[in-house]
Amino acid sequence: MAVTVEQLQRFSLFVGVFGQDLSLLAADCEAPIAYQKGEAVYTASSFRKAIGLILTGAVTVTAENGAVMNRLSAGEMFGAAALFGAQETYVTQITATANSHIVFISQEQMTAWLHRYPKVAENYICFLSGRIRFLNHKLSVLTAGSAEGRLYQYLLTHRGEDGAVTLPHSMVELAGLLGIGRSSLYRARETLITAGFLRQVGKIYYLTEQGKLT
Repeated sequence: MAVTVEQLQRFSLFVGVFGQDLSLLAADCEAPIAYQKGEAVYTASSFRKAIGLILTGAVTVTAENGAVMNRLSAGEMFGAAALFGAQETYVTQITATANSHIVFISQEQMTAWLHRYPKVAENYICFLSGRIRFLNHKLSVLTAGSAEGRLYQYLLTHRGEDGAVTLPHSMVELAGLLGIGRSSLYRARETLITAGFLRQVGKIYYLTEQGKLT
């Protein structure tokens, strides 16, 4: 199974790359690797110095303590932490949550692309900037202090223009993501509702007051 131009067009890494250049990039890619649902893609001791492009399926990224850090699906990438550097271990575990096909772009291949295709280099920098923002958000949540502060910071970051937030995780997974117990999460939610910071309508939450909890 060869990687196609149409598949590459789904990734932010190749935005603004067209025609012959995109065909050459597809030809440079190795054959995708198939993973079954539940199979480990990366572990702390078994990983590739490569960027993984998810062609089909989905993966979950978990921390050492089992907390869900992120969920990625077709058209998204992972592995920036492994690509450059001399680390002997990987920082998280990545597990296929559906039957998936992933193509890996090695450090050598990525280096050649960055020199040869300025737009790919620009897109990769944008990708890394996005990862920094994502990790900064995680840090702000985990250092928010109280359970109420952590939950509020999470909701504030994910709110829409109308103040609505649809949680992408179950309460158990959200508790792990925030680094608090499930009972603490439920109490924090009730505290925010009682205090008027939060309103719940079914599975949708609305932030009803601005500001930062302390």
